[in-house]
Amino acid sequence: MKKLLFLSIISIAGHILHAQNWNQLTTPNTRNLYGCWFDETHPDTGMAVGWYIQNNDRLPFGFYTTDGGASITSGSLFQVYFYASSDVWFTNSYNGVVVGNGILQTTDGGVNWNLIVDAAMTQAGILENVMFTNSTIGYAVGQRYDFSYTSFEGMLYKTTNAGGSWTDYTVSQEVNSENTQLHAVYSTGSGVIYAGGENNLGFGNTLFKSIDDGITWSPLNFSQNIHALHFTSSDTGFAACTNGLYKTTDAGMNWVNVLPTTSSLTALKIKNGFGFTAGANGLMYVTTDNGSTWNQTSIPVTTTITDISIISPNLAYAVGTSGTFLKYTNGVGLQDLNETSNLEVWIDASFQLHINFDNNSTSAIAIDLYDVNGSRTSQIAHQSFPKGHCSINFEMNSYRNGIYLLKIVSESKTLIRKIVFVK
Repeated sequence: MKKLLFLSIISIAGHILHAQNWNQLTTPNTRNLYGCWFDETHPDTGMAVGWYIQNNDRLPFGFYTTDGGASITSGSLFQVYFYASSDVWFTNSYNGVVVGNGILQTTDGGVNWNLIVDAAMTQAGILENVMFTNSTIGYAVGQRYDFSYTSFEGMLYKTTNAGGSWTDYTVSQEVNSENTQLHAVYSTGSGVIYAGGENNLGFGNTLFKSIDDGITWSPLNFSQNIHALHFTSSDTGFAACTNGLYKTTDAGMNWVNVLPTTSSLTALKIKNGFGFTAGANGLMYVTTDNGSTWNQTSIPVTTTITDISIISPNLAYAVGTSGTFLKYTNGVGLQDLNETSNLEVWIDASFQLHINFDNNSTSAIAIDLYDVNGSRTSQIAHQSFPKGHCSINFEMNSYRNGIYLLKIVSESKTLIRKIVFVK
C-alpha cells in the first residue's frame, strides 16, 4: 500500500511559467573564460575553458561541474606546446576537443587530454572557435603566421573522425589584403562553411565562405567585426558584431543589422528556436522565435559574455570575463511536460521513493533530487527510458526530514515537484 502519510507532494503545476532567471555561479577564480559546453544528456555536467597570462605565456585552464554549477572545480589543460585554450566542444559525454594554439582531445569525459595539433603545426597561431555539425565532422578557425613568418593568414582546421586528426586549410591571406583574424566558424552542412572575424586591416571583407568543405574560399560583402556566427537554416544566419546583430536570408550574400547595439555582441547561440545573444557590459537579448524578434533581458553581471551553451528553453549556461559563469533556469509545470505524463510519486513504509510515469520521448531524461537551497543531493537517473510506462525507485531512508525538490528534465521540458519528507 502507498504510504502517503510520509509524503506531501505539491505540484508546481499548470501552465504558469516561473521567472526566467540568470544566476551567477561561484567559480574558483576570476580568470577570463572564453568557451563553454554542457552535456544535453547530462545537463548538470559541463566545462568552460580560458587562459591567463603568466611570464608572458597564455596558460590554459578548465572549469568543471557535474552538479549544474553548484560546485565548480578548476583544472589545468597545460601540455608542452599547448596554451591559450579558447573554446570547447564535446560530440558526446566522453569525446571532446579544446582549441587554442593547438587542439586537445579527450575520450574519457575530460579526465585525460591528448595533444592532437601542437603550436608548431599551427605556426604560432591561435584557434579561437570550434563547432561540429555531427558526431564526427568538426571545424575550428583562427589566425596564424604564413610560412615566411612575416605576415598572417586565416586558418581552418577540419576533422572527419571526431577530433582524432585534423587537416588545415588557408582561408585568407594578409599578403592578398585580406583580413585574417578569424573569431567564428559555422557550417550549415553539405560542405558549406562560414568563417568571420576582425577587420584588422581597417578595410576589406571580414566574412568568408567555402562551398567545398574548406578547400577554397570566397570573401562575402561584409566588413563589420564579427565575434560569433550562427545559422538557423542553409539560408538564414546571424552574425554578432561590434555594433549589433546582423542577419542574412540569402546564404550570406546580403546582411542587415536587425539589432543595433552600442556595446559589442560577442556571443550567440540558438537552439530549436530559442536563443541568446550577449556581449560587453552585461548586455543580453533573448529570442523565442528563431531570431525573428529579440528582447533585452537582464543578467546579474556587467562583464563581457563570451560564450553560451543552451540545453533547452528552460536551461542554459553562459561564461565571460572575470570568471563570469551564469546559469539560466525557466521551470515549467507538469501539464507543460509533453514527454512524460501520468506521473505518480510516493514513498513506501521502507522509505523507498517510487517514481512512475508514461514516457513518449526517445531522448535522455534526467531525474535528480535537490534540497531547498538548490543543491543536488542525488542523481537518481540520467538515461533514456523505453516508451510506455516506466518505473524507478530510490532509497531515501538516509535522508533527514525536510523539503526536497524532485526534478525531471527531458530534451525540451522540465518538471519540478516539492516533496515534504517526514519519517
